[in-house]
Amino acid sequence: MNREHVMAVLYDMAMVIGSEVELRPLLKRCLQRLLYHTSFPVGLVFLDPPSTSGESVEARLELAIGDHELADRAGSTLHLPAGLLGSEPAFRQDPPLLAQLGGTHRPYQAFLRLPVDGQGVILLLDPRPPRGEPPLPHVFAPVMANLARAIVLCRDHEARSAGLVAERDAARRGFAESAGTLRAMSDAAFDAIIACDGAARISYWNPAAERVFGYPAEEAMGKVLHELLPAMRYRGPADEGFRRFRESGRGPALGHTLELEAVRKDGTEFPIELSISSIRLEGQWCAVGILRDITERRHLEEVLRRSQKMDALGQVAGGVAHDFNNLLVVINSYAELAMGSLPDTAPLRADLEQVVLAGKRAAALTRQLLAFSRQQVLKPVVLSLNDVIRDFEKMLRRLIGEEVELHTGLAAELGRVRADPSQLEQVLFNLVVNARDAMPSGGTILIETAEAEVDAGRARHLGELRPGRYVVLSVTDTGCGIDAATMSRMFEPFFTTKAPGKGTGLGLATVYGVVRQSGGHVEVQSQVGQGTTFRIYLPREAAPAEPAGPEPAHSPGGTETILVAEDEQAVLRLTERVLISLGYQVLATSGPAEALEALARHPGPIHLLFTDVVMPAMDGPALAERVRAERPQVAVLYMSGYPGDVVAAHGRFGPGTPFIQKPFTPSALARKVRETLDAGAAEGGRVAPP
Repeated sequence: MNREHVMAVLYDMAMVIGSEVELRPLLKRCLQRLLYHTSFPVGLVFLDPPSTSGESVEARLELAIGDHELADRAGSTLHLPAGLLGSEPAFRQDPPLLAQLGGTHRPYQAFLRLPVDGQGVILLLDPRPPRGEPPLPHVFAPVMANLARAIVLCRDHEARSAGLVAERDAARRGFAESAGTLRAMSDAAFDAIIACDGAARISYWNPAAERVFGYPAEEAMGKVLHELLPAMRYRGPADEGFRRFRESGRGPALGHTLELEAVRKDGTEFPIELSISSIRLEGQWCAVGILRDITERRHLEEVLRRSQKMDALGQVAGGVAHDFNNLLVVINSYAELAMGSLPDTAPLRADLEQVVLAGKRAAALTRQLLAFSRQQVLKPVVLSLNDVIRDFEKMLRRLIGEEVELHTGLAAELGRVRADPSQLEQVLFNLVVNARDAMPSGGTILIETAEAEVDAGRARHLGELRPGRYVVLSVTDTGCGIDAATMSRMFEPFFTTKAPGKGTGLGLATVYGVVRQSGGHVEVQSQVGQGTTFRIYLPREAAPAEPAGPEPAHSPGGTETILVAEDEQAVLRLTERVLISLGYQVLATSGPAEALEALARHPGPIHLLFTDVVMPAMDGPALAERVRAERPQVAVLYMSGYPGDVVAAHGRFGPGTPFIQKPFTPSALARKVRETLDAGAAEGGRVAPP
């Protein structure tokens, strides 16, 4: 074997080493290629790991090639001298050491040791070369030495490769984990997340998109987005927008939040909020859109707009009712006084009766306006809604006539509510009248009661309730139903679909105001041709029902001194005349300043302060405090055309605070003044301050 031959062997071995990184196959192939170049008999022993017992090592003979005694023992266990083991690769001739090789008779003279990571190989070489071969050291020394170094380099390379592979695998795992986390987040998202390529073909479709649009992912993937989801009127602009996006990565919708209508799989349109971002992948523009179903938000916005609209109308209605009440006090009271001064046979009396009748109707209209604007004075008590319905049912049956059937379904165990019973009757009256008018050819009205637990989601949907327990009054008819245009306006005052002269348009406005002022909500469900259901939600009360007390009897007049404070001159003059006619001593003043001056000038006792609530410079409760600071025993009676929340804003009016609502008649004023004076006398001459 010449130098060129040795170099050829080394090159061949290098090619083997370079093509294999696993240790065991590498060593086996090296041996096979080595034996291809020479005919020396050899044996290959693997130590994995070797079992050492004293000076002997047990190892498996993996391979034996050539004409020698090891050839027949491949796969068996050898007992090797412990001195063959070591931590470094080596090629050595050591006949004394190899003479200790157990189970062999021929003296081996050389070995190659290649330990690698607790494993290793021992290559045993027969000392006698075949005929024509050069001596052993001259042939194997350079090859084996280089092979040993190459194996070490291969081992280091393998270690480095293992490290790189580990890093690569860790990176892949990290990427997979990040991708998994991102996908999990996308899958858990409430909003629909959709990705598509530059040609607008859908490439990603998360579970929320399935819920929102109704298409499973396998059905949506690959479809053109704007041919599938937007409403028809948006598809042309969307196609043009994607064409521009495909060319430049820009588009009018990018970077903006849009609201538009989309189409579900079943064909229904619904509003969505859309935001689109662009990304570039593999040289192509892609779009990612986040789409949110805003049906609920649109509903809540509509509820808010309607509530704001009704509040604004209520402010106007309340202001009109207040001013009109002051006029009605004068009109109705003077008409009543004039009638009282005429004999029954006087021709003018019939005319005045018509004036009084019209005044009463006008007063009823103002009460309805105040009910709508939630500014009327309620007298709430804890009561059973079932009892109100039972007591009112007979009158309702007479009201609806014979062509309409009335049925009731009252819950056996129904909670109580806090409400004004007369106003609840008004609510029932208006709802039943509307139901009757919706069934000109006859039909059925069903009045039901039940309890309902309103959770946060339901309260948010209704828009005007807090979560909690409610008592529900339902009135259902089988009439013509209500269309969408009428539904949006039916609670507005003076809005009516009835023929002229058939209704004032204040019935449902009154229902709305009474229920809202009682802390409740009105829900309406209707379909044209299939009837309507009104549901009244009222907060459930834990307190027991309050029994109705008898109306106290009062004498019509008296002799006490009354201080009157009223900034409306016509009302002041009327009040003075009525009270004087009843026998009272009256100090009539046009406001708080005059009232305090009259108080200072009057030497005798003052038994009652009769004051308007809302006045310039100082309101009624503040005046009452000033008066009582000097005259603690003075009783107080308040009047106002601004009832409800406006009145309450000017003082703490408890349930027992004496109050009379404008417009009042002389007889009503006489009863209320006498009632307040008697109550003050029963309490030692003083009424509790508001």
